[in-house]
Amino acid sequence: MAMGSVTLAAERMHLTQPAVTRLIRTLEEEVGFSMFERAHGKIVPTAEGELFYREAERILNGIESAVRFAQSVKSMSTVNLRIAAMPQLAYSLLPDALALFQKDYPDVRYSIDLRQRRELEQWLVTKDIDIGLSILPIRQPTVDFLPLAKMRPVAVLGVGHTLCEKEVLTLEDLSNEKLITLSEESYLRQFVENAFRLRGLPFDPHGQTSSSTITCMLASKHLGVGISDPMSAVNINRFGIEIRSLEPAMEMNYGVIFPKENGLSPAAEQLVEKLKIVIGELHDRIPALFL
Repeated sequence: MAMGSVTLAAERMHLTQPAVTRLIRTLEEEVGFSMFERAHGKIVPTAEGELFYREAERILNGIESAVRFAQSVKSMSTVNLRIAAMPQLAYSLLPDALALFQKDYPDVRYSIDLRQRRELEQWLVTKDIDIGLSILPIRQPTVDFLPLAKMRPVAVLGVGHTLCEKEVLTLEDLSNEKLITLSEESYLRQFVENAFRLRGLPFDPHGQTSSSTITCMLASKHLGVGISDPMSAVNINRFGIEIRSLEPAMEMNYGVIFPKENGLSPAAEQLVEKLKIVIGELHDRIPALFL
């Protein structure tokens, strides 16, 4: 059917025309209906034949995909998966995701480089990296992405802080507190400062750091109320901080990034699936982090 004539089909299959005709007749006897009929001196597919062809093509394509997948799984025994990630994503997501990944693919070797957001896209282009974990959006035109999670910045407090009585904190709640934020050049700092300005609130941080991890640790010592990206807060939560949602909600998007020209390698695709599992478990555990 794809070739449009028995003659062309015979040439494609390296068979004689009578041999192809016999194959068609045998198939018609097997399925119980005609595949072709004659119209204006040409053979054309019957309605039943057309339906059969479409289904057969779908099945064959599925078989080819399965074979390619099996080959990619087999080839992963010699793969070295190269990962670049922002620190907060490396600390909070990668250990659990890699544990799941290595359980299925124990022979895959991996390397992890930590880079800040402003370096990560360029690093992905100039270095031989398979996959990156980053805040979105991205600006590098040669880099593609897949979204993983839509989350919200959070307030972090030392255990026992008076604001811990509230489940959700507003920017007004924070305006009279000693605020600990990221330094001025950070994406989150600019985001938060703009939110304060839009609500007509003063924004005068008591402390500034270049790391949300340090922000969280300072808050745990009751040196102020920190505003942190959610991933850093999750990682430090075990050391004694309280996490509270902020209103109005601000959006932070996380995803995997990869060279557009190469796409995701089979090993990287499998790591993405494990990352989705870990994020799903995090959502079930602390739904207040997500939008």
